[in-house]
Amino acid sequence: HIATRSATGYAVVARDLGSEHWLPIVALAESALRVRRPDIAAAVFDAADQPGAHRDHLQRRRAALLGDPTRPALHVVDGGT
Repeated sequence: HIATRSATGYAVVARDLGSEHWLPIVALAESALRVRRPDIAAAVFDAADQPGAHRDHLQRRRAALLGDPTRPALHVVDGGT
């Protein structure tokens, strides 16, 4: 999938790999980000979020690449001045 830059199938691959195969999961997410598809990167991490020894590591990598999903995004507010 990475070689063909067909990001649409990344989440399926991530689900099949699971959290035990964290290196290819991160590679898939980073590849999706390179083609400006943070939605696919998030789907990759969601699909790979399965019980396993590397689950916590993948959650930290997701937060590093996409931001912390438990914190609301901050928006700039124009004070009207």
